[in-house]
Amino acid sequence: LARIEALLATQPDHAPLPPQVAAAARQLLHSLPTREALATPAGLRAALTNSGILLEAKLLAGGAGADAAVVGDFKANLLRLAEALRMLPAVAGSAPALSPQTALQNAAPLLPPLRRVHPAAQAPIAIDPPSAGLLDAYLGDLEAEVNAALARLQLHQLAALPSTEDPRQLWLLELPVRDRGATDVWQLRIEEEPQRKDPEAGCGWRVEMAVELPDLGALTAIVALRAGRVSISFWAEQAATAALFNAHLQLLEERLDAAGISAARLSCRPGKAPGSVIDQPRDPLLEVTA
Repeated sequence: LARIEALLATQPDHAPLPPQVAAAARQLLHSLPTREALATPAGLRAALTNSGILLEAKLLAGGAGADAAVVGDFKANLLRLAEALRMLPAVAGSAPALSPQTALQNAAPLLPPLRRVHPAAQAPIAIDPPSAGLLDAYLGDLEAEVNAALARLQLHQLAALPSTEDPRQLWLLELPVRDRGATDVWQLRIEEEPQRKDPEAGCGWRVEMAVELPDLGALTAIVALRAGRVSISFWAEQAATAALFNAHLQLLEERLDAAGISAARLSCRPGKAPGSVIDQPRDPLLEVTA
């Protein structure tokens, strides 16, 4: 996404982009949800539906609105961009401008999206625009990164499939969000919690989110819903951010109450959220039986 933003920002100062690539890249950025949209229930629902993990389900549903249903889908737009890049003629002897490994070498390593892995905040990545005469190599790097993004999205879809060891409903997704001309990535884990001993409590739901925000640093939030009551726990890696959140917890409680939501517990702690891997049986992508 950072490469696409840098690429579009240089036009038409540099060599013009192939029209099909420019159109697909703009459509991809235009389809991303905004922070303002996610502040509404309808906007959040639409963003989760269009995150890419439900693309095949929407296509399978078919109907007259099938085409409209995938216009804003993240995976569908990644596929369109990948196809536009694949159709470009190969340029012999072009050297890579900036390989995906170089672009990501200063970023914190991300664990693969498996059912047993906690969300992790993704720091923004700065990528320079293409130098003169290196547009073809730059587009080659973009194609590799788009294919990598599609592969990671497919891992999220595979992680949502239940297994005999863990039959719970679970969704893992990474949600790019536009905010003030930049893109933040919200990593989400939405899971059904098992029923407790009290039958009246019923099953609960738990949402874990990690994001790195400008000036606030890495932030993790865990929202748990059980028996109609909500508990929210924040972890902020910057002490100043934790103090800021604690100063506004009362305001959050008042807004939840105004929305008809009963808050059981609200808290914010400095530091990292505990653990990166959930202690449960492994779920390998490949099982080999001798």
